[in-house]
Amino acid sequence: TGITFILVTHDQEEALAMSDRIAVMSAGRVLQMGAPREIYDNPKSRFVADFIGESNVLPGAIVGHGSDIMVAVRPERIALSMLASGLPGKIRGTITSITYLGLDTLYEITLDNGERLRSRSRQSISGLDAGQPVILDWPSDAERHLAN
Repeated sequence: TGITFILVTHDQEEALAMSDRIAVMSAGRVLQMGAPREIYDNPKSRFVADFIGESNVLPGAIVGHGSDIMVAVRPERIALSMLASGLPGKIRGTITSITYLGLDTLYEITLDNGERLRSRSRQSISGLDAGQPVILDWPSDAERHLAN
């Protein structure tokens, strides 16, 4: 219709679906502004990563520099495979729970260091059960380094 309007919402899916541009705010400050896909795919802070969609946030370090960072990986980007598969992976863990959600299956995993991650898959992965050790992997371009 050619009309500009501002929609204020706490419904992230509504914001992603209806907007040309999104501003994520906290405590009256704009933390990040951009197109919906940019905000979702490239969050700049932990707040934005957690507020728009779901993210796994892990501590990390930049190799060669020694500086600590936080790394976000969306659950739908994490692939699981059985530990005995011989496939390489980034980290290991144990499946804590599996929840069938219709379109997706949600896997909750406890890592060997005690941290918890979520993996979301369009297809149930045959042979995986709660209590089973797994390998988790994701493409390097799925990682987002976050500002503190």
